[in-house]
Amino acid sequence: MKKLIAFSVVFALLVGAAFAEANIGGALQWTTVLLSGDNTEKNDGDTKVSVGPTQVADHNHHINVSFGDAIAGGMFRIYSARNDSLPSHFDVFSFMYWKPIDYFRIQMGHNPDGDWGAAQIVGWGFIGEAMNSGAINDYTNNSSRATNNRSNAFYGGMDVRGVNLSFYPLEFLTLNFGFPIGGKDGEEVLRLDQQLADFHVNAVIKIPDIGDARLSFVGDQGLVKDDDSHPGDIYISFYLTAVEALKAEVGFKIGLPGKDGDPYFNAGLGVTFGADAFAVKFRGGIGFGKDQELGVSLGLLPSFDLGMLKAFVYAGLGMTKAAGDNAKVETDYFINPYVQVPAGGLRLYAGLKLEQKGITEDFEKKGSFKWAFQFGFQSYF
Repeated sequence: MKKLIAFSVVFALLVGAAFAEANIGGALQWTTVLLSGDNTEKNDGDTKVSVGPTQVADHNHHINVSFGDAIAGGMFRIYSARNDSLPSHFDVFSFMYWKPIDYFRIQMGHNPDGDWGAAQIVGWGFIGEAMNSGAINDYTNNSSRATNNRSNAFYGGMDVRGVNLSFYPLEFLTLNFGFPIGGKDGEEVLRLDQQLADFHVNAVIKIPDIGDARLSFVGDQGLVKDDDSHPGDIYISFYLTAVEALKAEVGFKIGLPGKDGDPYFNAGLGVTFGADAFAVKFRGGIGFGKDQELGVSLGLLPSFDLGMLKAFVYAGLGMTKAAGDNAKVETDYFINPYVQVPAGGLRLYAGLKLEQKGITEDFEKKGSFKWAFQFGFQSYF
């Protein structure tokens, strides 16, 4: 422990020298729902309709303080958020890095955005900053079958507190190793061997003028526990960049079985195409095993640049079938048109959300239907 403390002090002193030229930036986001309703019946048989700000002053703010250069530096982030599935939340993240030679880099701390993530199209960037302003939030809405298999086939990156080691032995090859240390907030602190069992290994092979191939492994407690705990996941993906207006990625995930369990699998595809004022994105994910016999999520996002504003139509469809002979296929869908309007240093979003969940294959169950009109502002500085 003394050696670890001493190393941390030396590391902090090295990075501290770069702090003189700090860059401060961040983002502010405010959102409110003006009108919403669902098919919940009241005592008089009418459906529920809410008028006014049913979500008062939802927000997602962060301030980044970044410093350093290619050799040493870091980032400090203050983060505050509130939305329909997360009460008012405040957190602080930071990490520091040091690259003493061209072939090696070390990073310590916590990068909540995740390092080395493989999803270039199907992840956060599919909707981006429009989430919870005018568009459905893929993360707070993760219970929807239309989004919950969207990116499971792609390695999500090292997004917990720990130590990251990166090696660059060849111009086209990067090897990354991540070791979580300290445990997750709100969870019991594990023994060191149990913490290190959650290690990450990631290899990136860059093929000039073609794309990137990635192979990753994320360990789990089954590596150190003699029970049915999950030992880890293997990810394989490829990102195609050979065509200027067209980008595509494909990913596969193999969930290794525990002592008495079964493996599970995911596959995913993402495509984006842009030409002049028109662009379209597509993503699809499918999963087998684990807690479902079959799960499918599809998403489509065409957009149109109309000069004064950009118009989007976000749509999703998802189906699952639970394990068991009597299980039925259940379907969710949503349609979410929204617009982005530049307003000086701000961007205004306004959107209509239509969503239905839990429709059974025989329509015996029509599920829950919700709709909402909301708008919000987003600004970077």
